[in-house]
Amino acid sequence: PDGTKFMISDFAAALVGSTTSTLTSPVINTNNYSTLTLTYQHTYRQGIDAPSFGKVEVSTDGGATWPVANTVKTYTTNVGANNNFVNETIDLTPYTFQPNLKIRFDYAGSVASFNAGYAWWAIDNFLLKGTPAPYKFSWTAVPAATAGLPAGAATPSITNGNIIVNPTATTAYTLLETNFSGCSITGNV
Repeated sequence: PDGTKFMISDFAAALVGSTTSTLTSPVINTNNYSTLTLTYQHTYRQGIDAPSFGKVEVSTDGGATWPVANTVKTYTTNVGANNNFVNETIDLTPYTFQPNLKIRFDYAGSVASFNAGYAWWAIDNFLLKGTPAPYKFSWTAVPAATAGLPAGAATPSITNGNIIVNPTATTAYTLLETNFSGCSITGNV
């Protein structure tokens, strides 16, 4: 649709035949993302007979397995046309915090009933976009009794990134910053 190259798998048969193909991403590390969205443009023409489908599938073990439960989209009816790509968006947030994520487009086209047929799946402008997971902050102080820390300051929370303290004596504060993978760093203030 934008004049650049795209992927297409197609099948044409005068009588009987079939084809299968997959387009698979490299391993993607989605650790430290709180949201994940897959977008692409595509056109899909259903084959005349079964099995004919287009599936978007996810593997969380680097492609060793592709569980049926991880099929995030299935096409079994026409979408768009040969000159009309359609925008698609799939929420992949359930697959955040995966160090070995792969995404694949799995296509099968078939004509098995002695009919002329033509089927395809064309995909363009694949984009995986995520929102970095926010850090959580917690505070401790010495001496604690006179630190004036607000309630909940010692509990890791996104909202503890900016707090107001009211000490009644000279106090040393320690900030613990933790990401969603559990990695942390401390700093003294």
